[in-house]
Amino acid sequence: MISRLIFGCFGNSTAKFTWIGGEDDSSLVLGGGRPFFAKIKNPSRRVLDISGDTGHDSVRVVDVRTVPKSPTTPLRFSSVVRLCVSVRESQSTDSCDLKKLKSLTREPVIFYDRSGKRYERTIFSLKYRRTSPGAFTMTVHVQGGLPIKRFVTGDEFTLGVSQILGVSCTCTRFDILDVTIP
Repeated sequence: MISRLIFGCFGNSTAKFTWIGGEDDSSLVLGGGRPFFAKIKNPSRRVLDISGDTGHDSVRVVDVRTVPKSPTTPLRFSSVVRLCVSVRESQSTDSCDLKKLKSLTREPVIFYDRSGKRYERTIFSLKYRRTSPGAFTMTVHVQGGLPIKRFVTGDEFTLGVSQILGVSCTCTRFDILDVTIP
């Protein structure tokens, strides 16, 4: 749908999209939506004239700008994410102190990718709410690039949710509430 809008405005033949961040297949991207770059190839018009309405209720393109060149390094961004977390059946959230989760905002979260490269991400704020004996929700404002599901299970993390609580946790679902580029 976005390609059709761009093709109509610029009269081009192709567009290459680069999305900022990523999400799970079943995750929603709410708020202002997912920021992206579109490299327009072979435009017949170079005047920026996008009204922000694609003609579909489900998609709107807003805050459109021309940039002189594509970014060569990853952009810094932050996300507000709502996670639904379940605790292993034999345990319950009653037995774990969810207040311990606040410690995640005190220092960077460290994780490793498959090649062993080390990454640090900051959790700016964190709220939680117990939803049942075996589950809770968390809303986190986090520096972009944090692998959410691995953050909950603690795979390749120095301190993830499971390690902090001392129980095995799984992220059953998460939704991106907002993405901000400073």
